[in-house]
Amino acid sequence: MTKNIGMAFAIILIIAIAIAGFVYLKNIAVQDAAEEAALKEREAWQHKKQLLEKELGGLEKEIDKLSRDLQLADQALPVDRDLRMQAFGDNATVQESEPVIGTVHARVMKFFDYIDQKGYLNAHGAGGTSYEHFKSIVDRLLQSSPVISGESQDMLTLLKNITYLFGVLGKNDTLLIRDILNGESEIIEPTMKLFYIWMDPAQEIQGTGRIIIPFEKQYEYAAYFLQTIGGKAYLFRRDSKTRMLMSYYCLKILDRANQETLNKYGVDIRPLVSSLIAEIKSSKVLADKQQYLIALNIIRKKTEGIKIDRLKMDDLQLQTQP
Repeated sequence: MTKNIGMAFAIILIIAIAIAGFVYLKNIAVQDAAEEAALKEREAWQHKKQLLEKELGGLEKEIDKLSRDLQLADQALPVDRDLRMQAFGDNATVQESEPVIGTVHARVMKFFDYIDQKGYLNAHGAGGTSYEHFKSIVDRLLQSSPVISGESQDMLTLLKNITYLFGVLGKNDTLLIRDILNGESEIIEPTMKLFYIWMDPAQEIQGTGRIIIPFEKQYEYAAYFLQTIGGKAYLFRRDSKTRMLMSYYCLKILDRANQETLNKYGVDIRPLVSSLIAEIKSSKVLADKQQYLIALNIIRKKTEGIKIDRLKMDDLQLQTQP
């Protein structure tokens, strides 16, 4: 009897151990399966993440490309290469940051030949070459001076300042310059860039017949155009492209005057820079628009936090033209 009970107990114990082992093994199998499933799911999510990151990277590149395309679309088209070849003897685009110094003089002289071929001087009864005529115009401007300070102290001085360029150049040359600006509007951007560099005494440019404008005179005329009623009146009679370009190069000169402490008239360029940035941003007539905005923003950054002590008009000696 006791022997039978012992055997039964042993059988039950074996069955219990077997069941426990089965359950344990089953749990391990289930756990392994769950871990494997979780691993596969993690791998699947990792793969999806990589695909999404790749797609996101592609989208970011596409957005950057679209942004650049929109910026370029917001600018005017560059000058036609054939026209550049005729006017400057090259086919580079206006978007070049700076013309190669060694080629500037040759390009400018080619431009004078181009103007001669167009017949502007003959149409106005002027003899000689466009280079000779341009030199005579520069000489007259260098020998004269507009009123920068105190132009509004009396009506006669104000009227003289408003008609200053007409008085110095005369009717014929004033109309000649107007016709060239209107007729060559398509290449005015690269032309002004070349002449700005060519006439700058700070640039080491070799070339027979090069015309240089002393910085003091550059500053004087930049202040005239941007500071005085007479100069502003002249700019606003020009088309928007010419006006913006002239304002841009005048601001570069005035910024240089600030850097070299030569701003004797105390021209505050901060509002002028902000105004021109806003005007260029909304314009679509400039092929090098983005470069102008970059340069103007650099100038604006340099003026932030800098107080410009403007000289009182009464403290400056009234200047009159000879």
